[in-house]
Order: sequence, then structure tokens, then C-alpha cells
Amino acid sequence: MNKKQFISLLPEILRESIESKNCGFFIGAGVSVKSPTNLPGWKKLLSDFILFAEKNHKLEKNIIVQLKESLSKDKLLEVAEYL
Repeated sequence: MNKKQFISLLPEILRESIESKNCGFFIGAGVSVKSPTNLPGWKKLLSDFILFAEKNHKLEKNIIVQLKESLSKDKLLEVAEYL
């Protein structure tokens, strides 16, 4: 789904609030598991951030190793807080 298709699904008042920066989102865990969003889950998102940091040399190698280890142990909040 592209941005234009996604925006067309929003109620007009919500879209206007977003465009005028008078809106914030509080999204629960279920939003990523179904269409039409196809967003990554929490663990996948954190993994993608770690890979980005690794490929772009944003963090030291030992930190990357520690983050991957924490992620494999499902310490998602710790990883998110660090990132």
C-alpha cells in the first residue's frame, strides 16, 4: 500500500488533524499484524534499526553484538531504550 492509498482510508477530520500537526498516534501491537498496513512487528523493527546502525557504522561493533543478543533474548524494551 502506498502513502496515497493509506491516506485515502483515513476519515477527513483525522487527515486534517494530522496535516495541521494537531494529532498524535498511540498504536497498539495489533496494528502491524494485519493488512492493509503490513508494518513490521516490534522485534522486526528493532532488528531493522540494528542492521541500519551496523551497515552505516552508527554504533560500535561490541554494542551491535550486545543489542543482537538482547534482541534474541526478547529484551525488546532494553533494545528500544538503547536505540
